[in-house]
Amino acid sequence: MDFDENGYRYITVDGKDYQYRTNIKTILFLGIDTSNESKNQGQSDVIELILFDRDQQKIKILSLSRDTICNIHLFDSEVNDLGWDNQYLGLAYSYGKDKKYGCILTKNAISKLLKDIPLVNYTSFDISTLKDMQGVVGNMKIVLDDDYVDIDPSWEKGQELTITQDNVETFLRVRNTTQDFSNRTRMQRQKLYIETYINQLKMNLNNDYKSTLNKMYEFYNQLTTNVTLKEIDNYTDMILNYSIDEEDYYSLPGENQKGKFHDEFIVDQDKLTELVLKLFYEEEK
Repeated sequence: MDFDENGYRYITVDGKDYQYRTNIKTILFLGIDTSNESKNQGQSDVIELILFDRDQQKIKILSLSRDTICNIHLFDSEVNDLGWDNQYLGLAYSYGKDKKYGCILTKNAISKLLKDIPLVNYTSFDISTLKDMQGVVGNMKIVLDDDYVDIDPSWEKGQELTITQDNVETFLRVRNTTQDFSNRTRMQRQKLYIETYINQLKMNLNNDYKSTLNKMYEFYNQLTTNVTLKEIDNYTDMILNYSIDEEDYYSLPGENQKGKFHDEFIVDQDKLTELVLKLFYEEEK
């Protein structure tokens, strides 16, 4: 991938020229593995990049594993800059001096990973907000796409499970750490949850727009985000009117491997370039 003097805006890949599609809005969603009461900065357990494609009127989602090995920006406890180094993506947040800077460091790491694509908006939430997040849409039914009996004996493939404020944390967070690559199946559950959540939110907005929007505003007040209330209205309008299909869910291409201390996800750089082109660029005519 070769850049001209305009950086990411115009690139050349395999002799073909591509232009960045400016009509895409993105929000980085981070689920942090700590609570408001904790003094620990925490790490990113859930990393989802939401793309609002205003040309195609589609919502697309790129899931990134917390185990992804990539360049992240490091700082010591006194906020001295230690430079960039290959580490777990989920750790990027922990090097921030506070929640805001944790989001910014993660956003910057993902931007660098995705061939310097510009990312602006971010939102993070922690364990203590999961019940309120579920409360925005209420109870929702999920048909399990696989066996998750290692988490709950009743969670067999094909079973219908009702996600409530009481079990949402278990569904999204719990994994069997005795198994290799257990984050992979957890991400599979998270994908199923996101798909169901967005569809439920769309339905609620259609049925009672004002009440649902008020619940979104209340939840908004618990988030760490640079998204404004006006932007919330714009994003809500896109959620209501844009489509999202199975083909609109993506994950980073690559393979899991056993690391020295923890599982690692190694990105296939050639396939990543193809994915970045597909999501963010169009070939120049």
